[in-house]
Amino acid sequence: MTTGAGAAAEPTPSQHVTSIADLVAAIMDMRPTVDHALWFRGQPSETYALLPKIARDPARTVQDIWDRESRLLARFRERSLPYLPAVSASAGLLEQLFSMQHYGIDTRLLDWSENLLIAAYFATSSDRLGDDQANDPDSRPTIWTLDPVKWN
Repeated sequence: MTTGAGAAAEPTPSQHVTSIADLVAAIMDMRPTVDHALWFRGQPSETYALLPKIARDPARTVQDIWDRESRLLARFRERSLPYLPAVSASAGLLEQLFSMQHYGIDTRLLDWSENLLIAAYFATSSDRLGDDQANDPDSRPTIWTLDPVKWN
């Protein structure tokens, strides 16, 4: 498994780890100067870009993505109202997108966690591996690390 700091103010070189203990040690080595939570994202392959689900089809243009999100958002508002009254049209856009993401609908959001072990699960869960990774011995699970304070 590879761990590295993606999208951070100062990128950290990636490190190869082979156990949870190594993973925790690698993160702890990054933390001496960090007094706040880091964010983690686990992906089954180091070759995967950090792209939200709605933007993963390379054939889609930016306009296609916006149009698709608008249609999905309108449909979600219509169909979720009886079941999720808190996610009505009066709710803010981000709250609606969070709910859509939670229910597996394509959005512009990218899931991150403050829990390293959750990221490790998503990086290594065999259910999340596509056929291309399952058959590729060089495809390594990856955990991206982001320092949200430096980023903002």
